[in-house]
Amino acid sequence: MTSLSTQKEVGALIIGIYGRQPTLAEINQLDSQYDLGSLPPAYIATVLMSQPDADWMNGQSDFDILSTVYSSIYQQPADADYINSLLEMGHFNAAVASVVMDLFNYLGDDPALLAQQQTLEQQIDDALFPNDLPGSLYQEQVAAVFLAVPERAIDAGSLDHWSNTLASGEMNYHQLIGALLATPEFQQQIGDLQGDAFIQHIYQAVHGRAANAEQLAVYRELGDDQALIVQRVVEDLRGADSPDAVTQHEQWQFARDIGNSLTYKSTASLSTSEDGGNAYGTVNSHSGHSLSDAETAVLYRVFLDADAAVSVDLSYAYQLSSLTVNGSSAANITLHNNQYVNYGVDIILNNANVTLNGAYGDDTLQISALAQLNDASGNFLLNNGNDRLLWPATVMAAPTRSGLN
Repeated sequence: MTSLSTQKEVGALIIGIYGRQPTLAEINQLDSQYDLGSLPPAYIATVLMSQPDADWMNGQSDFDILSTVYSSIYQQPADADYINSLLEMGHFNAAVASVVMDLFNYLGDDPALLAQQQTLEQQIDDALFPNDLPGSLYQEQVAAVFLAVPERAIDAGSLDHWSNTLASGEMNYHQLIGALLATPEFQQQIGDLQGDAFIQHIYQAVHGRAANAEQLAVYRELGDDQALIVQRVVEDLRGADSPDAVTQHEQWQFARDIGNSLTYKSTASLSTSEDGGNAYGTVNSHSGHSLSDAETAVLYRVFLDADAAVSVDLSYAYQLSSLTVNGSSAANITLHNNQYVNYGVDIILNNANVTLNGAYGDDTLQISALAQLNDASGNFLLNNGNDRLLWPATVMAAPTRSGLN
């Protein structure tokens, strides 16, 4: 079964090329024929354009075809300059895919494009999920089991069925894992694994390394209840409080894998949560919520509106590379302090009232001309001495120290 990520990508291309809503059945049927998960978007577009639903393209000019695809995706007339720039690429099928994927993968903060992207995502979700998906808590619990046992990213059908089963109370988490372990796919993966061999399979999948003798002994005490073993290995890592540096990194890696399997966005426009903590936004959902750790773990680029004097915890965003801080409130922002991450964060401060607790090292902090330094009350706490602080209209990096304000 192909991943949710591929299913959404194919769904977007069907909307653009066929000008209609996709169905999960046709996506799965096409994948079984052409193994779409192994193909880049241009080749998926080629497959779709070879099907009868693309016959409307016959007799049309390349410009007209791209314009029609554009209108289906953006729901507005095509931008002629944009279409011509794609035609200059010289590969028509790649140009068709680009019209779709440029919006599907948009990573900026333009409100109009974000609204169009959200409309496209809603069309795809309506096709893939006959039932409304429950909250991220249930989705992440189910996605974690698929990563732990068959070691794959979850697909739309499984996510829809099992997360709603869990949310409804029809099964608790232990019962749901037991039901999944009895399915042909899971049985094919674990086969006759018993005892330590089963524990090692689950532990390796979740932690990314084999369990040592002490760790094996802990799970051996659970006996022959394989569902309980899976549940405990997953929950012990996800819920570990104050773990050592190695476990902390494994915890983040598993959260990131969960987030990636659920196609959580790597770019987000966020604000503060009412009581502080993880940032707040509508990303990955069509309603506002405080982001989960898995949602935070996949973030590469964040536009943060510091709109209240509360804490903003981005410490789970280990792979964050770009942060823009807007607003005017004195929020207290915390980035990661993970020694295993070998690059810093490029930070633009349009709000110099915040307290910024930098990443482990190698941050670049640019205070913009919008920051109104004359009235600023911020503190910028940088870490390892290899960070760079750039003032407005400054081109040379200034030395920094922890606690600079």
